[in-house]
Formats: sequence, structure tokens, C-alpha cells
Amino acid sequence: MIAADNPRKRLIRLGQILKIFMEKEKVSTTWLSKYFQTTPRTIQRDLILLKEADFPLSEFSRGNYQLDKTLLKNFEVFDETELALVIAIKNLVGQLGEPFQQAADDIFNKLYEDVTTSPVFIKIDDSVILDKRQFNRIVKAIREKRQGTFEYQGFSPFDVNIEPYRVCFFDGFWYVVGKDLCDQKFKRYALDKITDFKPLSNNFRCVPAQVDRTLKESGNIWFSSERNIEVIVAVARCIPIRRSRRNGWTDLSLFHSR
Repeated sequence: MIAADNPRKRLIRLGQILKIFMEKEKVSTTWLSKYFQTTPRTIQRDLILLKEADFPLSEFSRGNYQLDKTLLKNFEVFDETELALVIAIKNLVGQLGEPFQQAADDIFNKLYEDVTTSPVFIKIDDSVILDKRQFNRIVKAIREKRQGTFEYQGFSPFDVNIEPYRVCFFDGFWYVVGKDLCDQKFKRYALDKITDFKPLSNNFRCVPAQVDRTLKESGNIWFSSERNIEVIVAVARCIPIRRSRRNGWTDLSLFHSR
């Protein structure tokens, strides 16, 4: 039973302790006592109460505990205050017997399903892991307006000399965009395929004004700085129009011949 002396403060601490156990693999009573600025004995009493409330805590070495998360399903969605309320309820129903414990667990499962079930599903892929040092070299070259060179790992590796204008992120991938010094065209290169980037001694004057506008207006990385896309609309030849009069007005409707 939760002690009568300042039960609210203790209940909140219990919720915070349970949240810590859910986020960490192992926790010591010494660490918890320092974190909450209380005595190890107080923490020990808190852990005993959590065990009595049927939370699967175990002491794997002296003063070191872990929580079996496989047995404690569905509680990761609750915050510290909600967990404190869960502890209070489980502590109470534990004194009422098995039927009430089962009913409480069923309620918690229903709450979990209500919180986690959504009519909208969004899948966002993790971004590609990059070489941070190389990333920083490219960013520095852009800031200093310095040309650069690198080897690109395409179908077969080839060297690239570039005026780097921007590093950008599209659909989970990072790219560097700039002017290829070989053919003077605006191109993009995936950063995870770039190796051995080196800034050159040559500088370029500025980043063209249309670069940011092009990036903002593009829905993906396959943009073009030139407005040279030709759209052709194919329209079928004329088909007969059926004319009829209904209630004094003309009905012009298209029909398909078989």
C-alpha cells in the first residue's frame, strides 16, 4: 500500500522510476537515489512497492535492477503522470484479488489499443548514414565558395570536378547539387556515393540565385533548372454529339460508338 505520508509526491516519483526503467536496460539504486536526491532506503521501498504492484523488476546483482519489458507490454505509450496512476490502480486492485487484476489489465490493453490505433499510416524511411567529416568538408567548401573534386561511385567510378552550391535532403537521401565543371551543367550527386571529397584552390563567385528557387519548387531530387519540359496532350478525334430536347432545353451529351 502506498504510504500516507506525502503520497502524491511518492506516486509521481514511482511513475518517473518506472519510466526510467522502460528507457534503460539496467538501473542501480545508487543512481536513482542521486537522481531523486533521496536515500537508497527510500528507493528500495519504492522498488518493493513496484514489485507488489506486479511490475516484473528483478535484482540481477546487488543494488542493480532491470525490468522485463517483454512481460510489461503496452505501457511504453504512457507518460510519467499516467504511469503513476497505473501504479496506484495496480496497487489497489492487487489487494482485491485475481478477478480485479485481470479486469485492470484488460482495461490497460484497451487504452493502449485506443492510443496506438490510427486511421492514418505514415512510413518515413531512415536517412542514409553519412561520413560526417566528408559532409563537413563539402559544407565548408560551399561556405567558402571553393570548387571541389571527388570520386563518384556510380555504375563505374569516375572523377567529378564541381562548383558545390547546396547540400540537400530528398526522400531519405542526401545530395550535393552544383555545376559540373566538365560540361557546365547543373547536376546532383548522392552523398553516400561520394568518396574522397577535396576542396580546390579555385573559387567561384557566388551561388546562382535560381538554385534555392529550383530546390524549393521541386517535389523530388529529379528537378531541372531549365523550364524546357514539353507536355503533349493527345485528344481523340471528334465523336458524334447526340442532340435531344427535354423540357424545353437542349441536352448535348457525348456518346461512344461501338
